[in-house]
Amino acid sequence: MKRLLALLLVVLVAGPAFGQTVVQTDNVRAELLADVAAVKPGEPFWVGLRQTIRPKWHTYWKNPGESGLPTEIKWTLPEGVKADPIDFNKLLSEITAATNNPKGLQFWGIAWNADYPDPQDWTTLQFDKGAPNNNWNYGQNNSSAAAQQQAVQQQLEAADAMPPGDARLQQYMNAEQQLVNDVAWLPMEQVNAAILRKPCLTGGKGNAQGLTPPNDWGNIYISTATPCADTSGFQ
Repeated sequence: MKRLLALLLVVLVAGPAFGQTVVQTDNVRAELLADVAAVKPGEPFWVGLRQTIRPKWHTYWKNPGESGLPTEIKWTLPEGVKADPIDFNKLLSEITAATNNPKGLQFWGIAWNADYPDPQDWTTLQFDKGAPNNNWNYGQNNSSAAAQQQAVQQQLEAADAMPPGDARLQQYMNAEQQLVNDVAWLPMEQVNAAILRKPCLTGGKGNAQGLTPPNDWGNIYISTATPCADTSGFQ
């Protein structure tokens, strides 16, 4: 992803216009964007940090994990001017405010990490009527496609009520294909993963999320049989 708009925002209380607002390195170009054309004494305003990042590189949020550092802004401000801490949650609050709001955000980038390995997690919970994550207002809007979108929502609800099996999975897949056709969301990346599994491991099941459902752990064990497993299916 060559261009990433990160809403890392601060509030300034007063001060003159910005000096240098662009920092360029080999891997990222950082630029400050204000929501006002001119700074007025005593009036707060927002400043956004826009990053244009080299492909296959990224910056970190406030929780960078063990391998990174959070994004920081070092201010040089005149006397009487104060910068509040970076508001890392501004984008999240704006996304939530877009629900049932025709003047809300129209386009944004954010990641979703599956709570559990089931198609419902990235379909119904994202796009069904009344779903907390349906900030896109899929199906609940005034577009000419609203009726068709509502039909997709009904397909998802029907899949939710079906017992586990191929028919349920196909129902989700049909609805998911229509979500893609409707550009309900826009995938930004797709990766391949290599998994090394010991042949004597019994009961372990792989899935795209790399998650093991809690109820499956009791069925996973290391077999001591000889031979301990049929490895023909691992190829």
